[in-house]
Amino acid sequence: MQSSMRRLLFSMLLLLLFLFSAYETASAQLIIGEFRVRGPNGANDEFIELYNNSGADHTVAGGGTGYAVAASNGVARCVVPNGTVIPNRGHYLCVNSVGYSLASYPAGNGTTATGDATYTTDIPDNAGIAIFNTSVAGNFVLANRLDAVGSTSEANTLYKEGTGYPALTPFSINYSFYRKIVGTCTNAPNNCGLVGGSFLVEGMIPATVQDTNNNAVDFVFVDTNGTSAGAGQRLGAPGPENLSGPIITQNTNITPVLLDATLGSSAPPNRQRDGGAFCAPPNPVVPPCVPAQNSTFGTISFRRRFINNTGQEVTRLRLRVIDQTTFPAVSGVADLRNRTSSAVVIATINDPATCAAKVPPEAAPCSVTVQGTTLEEPPTQPNGSAYNSSMSAGTVTLATPLDPGESINLQLLFGIQQMGNFRAFLMVEALTNNVVQAASGNGQPSGGGEDGTTDLRKKLKKYAPTPLDYPMSPSNPASPAPTLTPANPGTTRRNFASPWFINIHPLTGNPTQAGTDDDPEDEAGDSKEEKKSKDDPTPSEQPAPPPSSAATPAAPAATTAPAATATPLTPASPASIISPVTTRPKAEKKTLTSPKNSQRRNRRRAG
Repeated sequence: MQSSMRRLLFSMLLLLLFLFSAYETASAQLIIGEFRVRGPNGANDEFIELYNNSGADHTVAGGGTGYAVAASNGVARCVVPNGTVIPNRGHYLCVNSVGYSLASYPAGNGTTATGDATYTTDIPDNAGIAIFNTSVAGNFVLANRLDAVGSTSEANTLYKEGTGYPALTPFSINYSFYRKIVGTCTNAPNNCGLVGGSFLVEGMIPATVQDTNNNAVDFVFVDTNGTSAGAGQRLGAPGPENLSGPIITQNTNITPVLLDATLGSSAPPNRQRDGGAFCAPPNPVVPPCVPAQNSTFGTISFRRRFINNTGQEVTRLRLRVIDQTTFPAVSGVADLRNRTSSAVVIATINDPATCAAKVPPEAAPCSVTVQGTTLEEPPTQPNGSAYNSSMSAGTVTLATPLDPGESINLQLLFGIQQMGNFRAFLMVEALTNNVVQAASGNGQPSGGGEDGTTDLRKKLKKYAPTPLDYPMSPSNPASPAPTLTPANPGTTRRNFASPWFINIHPLTGNPTQAGTDDDPEDEAGDSKEEKKSKDDPTPSEQPAPPPSSAATPAAPAATTAPAATATPLTPASPASIISPVTTRPKAEKKTLTSPKNSQRRNRRRAG
């Protein structure tokens, strides 16, 4: 009896070890992070981005010459050479050199999203793609497969997971499928019930990409015109990343804090709303109410101070949108468009920490410069952008890095095309001076450093999701604006997650807040006018301006879902404490005492 019991316990232990091992194997791998098999340049305008989801730097050691990325016809399109080191949460990019059109999209320090590997054979529309741990075609079998993605029309199950993503009508549009972050909301027709999905307070969450082995729920379709091509309509942009680009981390490496912590996250200058009811007819079309800049109802900006807690120099800093209310938006939901912003000077800051972070440090109250961010366009986004788009802090460079412990004040600007509840999730992407190793086509290390290391910088992505869920309503109803026309009739939405989140309130005539309606801090920070606006929800329905692309087939706008209740924000009058910066200011940084940092600051001042 005892012997039988021991055998049973031993068998159960082996089973548990096997299951644990299987789980580790499934998660400790390279996966497909983003892809497309057609673009504005036609059928060859393709890329496949691989993502290291293993939790550690990954050195490629596959069968044959490396890891193969193959299409469902069994032909490898590119091979990741043995010896290549892909950093934890980093990327590797394969592109079709015949038609790839995104080579100018920014990547690392002065680099762009060129392919780490290239191929020349078209992948058919809706065909499956898989990555194998071998380059030997005869070994492209399930046991050697690391990941796969394909459409519902792909018959070969080796080249997709689950039933597949919805098959697309083959339009040559600027689109991509990208992988969600766990916890984001984009699939529901009314944008996840309008209230921020899983995250209702500002803070940090784990940067975990979604890999449920089900392509239909793991990937999100976006394009620069909000086209209905069969997999849902979401205004956004492709964002291919290669070895030189930033990475995702789960630590608070780059910590966002309020620009002025003595005020609520929804109060100026932490959040600034310009326009609103002022933009409604018969008022003239003047800034900030400019439809041509995707700001028919003005703008809303969020200002935060980002602290470098990586322990290393940060040489590249940007923020990527992973979830946002945008076109097409149903009644009561805000339509936000990401925009490039300029630097501004905030005259009165009462936060001692923000004033102490200046160079040289000052006592509160003080004035600070808030640097603008640049919408990175791949290559153009005539309607502004949303999902998967990136906004860069151009003052953080190799020549002027953000040193350990230093901080930079940044502004994120959104145009408003429809007022209502809104939400936005962003993640911070940063490059540090860690060096990663690449490999040449023969599998041997190559580059300019010792032991063949290249000057590729290890990317660190730190993020905290911040739902921006607030109603935006004008105090007066406005006449409808031109509609952003989808290329083809259809409906579908997708979900995505965010690393760093900014909490925001409903956008009304002129809100200036950053927090959710359920956030007590934000409620405490509301002005009397803002509270009155919340009690009088009158969401306006103003569609987006038409796209400039003539190549995309025209179709009716997305059908609207039942209107949702929205708590409007009141319009904010232009803030007199804010003035634009006319010369290029340097980033606000905390003084460090080392000679190296002093020399660097002197170089920045001289520049």
